[in-house]
Amino acid sequence: MLLIFLIFISIAQCAQELSDIEKIEQAYDCDPKCWFREAEVNSSTITQWPVNCTEVCGIMNFNAGSDLPVFELQTYFKNLRVLKGVLQFSYTKYASIEFLLSLEEIHCDAVTLGVSFSFNSNLEVLNFNNLTNITCDFYAYNNTILDGTEFCDRYADLALMFVYNNFKNCKGCVSDQLHSTELDKFRGCTAIVNTMFFMFFNVYTTQPPIDLSPLSDIQNISGCLNFYSTDLHDFSFFEKLENIKSNKYANVDINIFESYNLTRFRMPALKTIETTRDNFIINVEKVHDDFCFTPSEMLFFLKNEVIFSKIEAKICQNVTEEDGEDDCIFDGMSKLDNNCSDVLGKITIGSGDEAYVEKLRNVKNIYGGIRIENTNLTNLEFLGSLEYVASLNDSAVPFQISSNKLLQNASLPNLKRVFSTSRYQIGFQENGNDFLNSTACLFLMNQLFLTNVVFDGNECEAIDRTNQNNGANWIFRLNFFILLLWVSL
Repeated sequence: MLLIFLIFISIAQCAQELSDIEKIEQAYDCDPKCWFREAEVNSSTITQWPVNCTEVCGIMNFNAGSDLPVFELQTYFKNLRVLKGVLQFSYTKYASIEFLLSLEEIHCDAVTLGVSFSFNSNLEVLNFNNLTNITCDFYAYNNTILDGTEFCDRYADLALMFVYNNFKNCKGCVSDQLHSTELDKFRGCTAIVNTMFFMFFNVYTTQPPIDLSPLSDIQNISGCLNFYSTDLHDFSFFEKLENIKSNKYANVDINIFESYNLTRFRMPALKTIETTRDNFIINVEKVHDDFCFTPSEMLFFLKNEVIFSKIEAKICQNVTEEDGEDDCIFDGMSKLDNNCSDVLGKITIGSGDEAYVEKLRNVKNIYGGIRIENTNLTNLEFLGSLEYVASLNDSAVPFQISSNKLLQNASLPNLKRVFSTSRYQIGFQENGNDFLNSTACLFLMNQLFLTNVVFDGNECEAIDRTNQNNGANWIFRLNFFILLLWVSL
């Protein structure tokens, strides 16, 4: 039985692995007449190329067996404008790719390695001429006489470029797993190409401590950041790092794992984070118990719609932000300062606090949560400026509105996201009788990023289904009554 079970599991796992052709079929809209399904491009397979198609799906694999001259390939590919699939050159004899001058778009995000040029000893130039769109990472490496600088300068904004170990590469130093004894090779580097792995990276447990200053000039990283089993306290050695442009190489874009001495994030110059996946993903797991994000760091992640696969962190308290202004600390509505923009703590508005709610008129960000309970409020207009609410290290619903019997309107026009690790981020419970309806619930949920709303214990979709069923039942009863009335006549 065990053997049969293992065979079944093996078959099931194999069934989950799709070929590139299957991935292309599932991902893209392809004309059945415009496919190229051959394993490689050579004199035997080229007759299967759909010459008249401007959009082609399939795999264009050029390798050591590709024996067609350039002028002949130009004839076959003259109409090609869009490729949906794979473009690979490996161990070919071609000096250029001028037969692809007409190519404008490469849709390749559905496959693992969409565009790559490797070990082409005669390749001198990547002379694409009309490219306007590449939907996956671009790789060109170990091409001994390739000058990739012009290509990089011209198409740098189209895709994440990994052009290295050629005669001339994209601007930037190539990185992989970092060893503390080899950091000096990065001195003076302003751009990094490829993932930076700080793995088993110990700085302070060695004597003397490792000098991290060679990394201080880095401004741009094209790749993921992985901090695995380090003794780092923070990342302030990236003092000039402004831009991280990540890709799908790893499961997350910034991974912080088993760094038990890490207490702060601290990338003071960071301005932009991008990824070729739908959203930038950060994992923070197994760090120091005191690890925290400052309010400005958390706001940066919220504005960039970062997804946290796991976040073992708090919001830093009693910190002075870069703008020199302290955040307001909540200690009761009556004591709260007027004109606060950012508030730290769990705001509680209860019976008798209605007179103070105008103090929240200018509040944009709340780090902790907000609870409105047992008030006579009829609306939430005083929260008209609120954009973000974030609650870390707390399983409670961060935005709670409960037992406000006169509440008729919960419009929050500028709210963009309520973040927490709990299942729900906004909860309404036992408020005004006319307040609960699926339209208001769905509208609120749809305007927010990754924010789940619950009304009186029901999710928006459940409310919507209940209302639809009630409406259908009412129509059925009405139709049945009309039928009975017609029969009686």
